[in-house]
Amino acid sequence: MEKAQEKAKEKAKEKPKKSQRKTVGNIEKDILKIVMQNPCITVKELSKKLDRTENSVRYYLRKMTDSGLVERKGSTKSGRWLILK
Repeated sequence: MEKAQEKAKEKAKEKPKKSQRKTVGNIEKDILKIVMQNPCITVKELSKKLDRTENSVRYYLRKMTDSGLVERKGSTKSGRWLILK
């Protein structure tokens, strides 16, 4: 029983591994690639493909929209993304 507790303490002391997050530029590039392949993709589908939260994807899409890189035409469900630059 003591050995198990010692192992648990040692494991707790170890530094957690850093997740392999993509840099901001890479995320935007990945979004552009996916949107080029499927302009009708939803935020939910993008978040699954990129393994990110929906809010994170919305953040980058808003940032890209504000910079004039992409634009959403149509409704939320049946709209499509347009790449402007």
